[in-house]
Amino acid sequence: ATVNNVGGFLGTTSFGAAGTTVTIPNSTVAASVSGASQVGGLVGSTSDEDVIVTGSSLVGSGSITGTGNNVGGLVGRTGNGAAGTSITITNSSASRSVSGASSVGGLLGATAAEQAAVTGSSKAGLTTVQGSGRWVGGLVGLTGNGAAGTTFSIIQSGANGNVVGGGDYVGGLLGSSGARQVTISASSKSNGIVQGSGESVGGLIGTTGTGGGGTTLSIDDTYANGNVIGAGDYVGGMIGSSIAKRLTVTKSNRAVGNGQAV
Repeated sequence: ATVNNVGGFLGTTSFGAAGTTVTIPNSTVAASVSGASQVGGLVGSTSDEDVIVTGSSLVGSGSITGTGNNVGGLVGRTGNGAAGTSITITNSSASRSVSGASSVGGLLGATAAEQAAVTGSSKAGLTTVQGSGRWVGGLVGLTGNGAAGTTFSIIQSGANGNVVGGGDYVGGLLGSSGARQVTISASSKSNGIVQGSGESVGGLIGTTGTGGGGTTLSIDDTYANGNVIGAGDYVGGMIGSSIAKRLTVTKSNRAVGNGQAV
């Protein structure tokens, strides 16, 4: 049977109301987790609750495996786009291989929350994050719904190992974000390749931006390491593509490797 909404601690929630909170503090999962869609090492999915994951980890050998979409090392998917919703992942880590179809991330598969942040967290170990479709990232697969006021940040966080996507929008840290403001600071993608079978493949970011007014992408004190390979247009050592109205890159570098189309 097809089983959706599978998590090491929590499969799904039924609160469904903005203003409620799901908190996973100081928790550890050492088992493999598998299902169809909305699969996560800690949490499979939530509705429009705020989600806080802090001081938690996925350890040991094994894998997080989904045959469908929205698969993450810690969280599969959160949010339905309600105003004011958020997800924060802080001081947490995952060291397992992660695989699914589309919206696959080393920590978070996908979120439609208005504010999303990954801080002091990592996808560790020389394991692979792999999606057979699009929106695949070393830390986060897909964020943002393009609405005004949406934000996404990766701060003091890193991803290690291969990131491989079977379609468009593949990034060493982030596959794709439609948030109006995207910030990556003091973070890194270390070791392993980033490879996509479509367009918009980048050492750090596959793609960002909605083309709307006020969209920004800021990258500061961040580096990418390892080869980047794409089969379509827009392949970059750091950024595959962005249609943000303002792009700022400071104190960042491409340490080793090349961006190439094949």
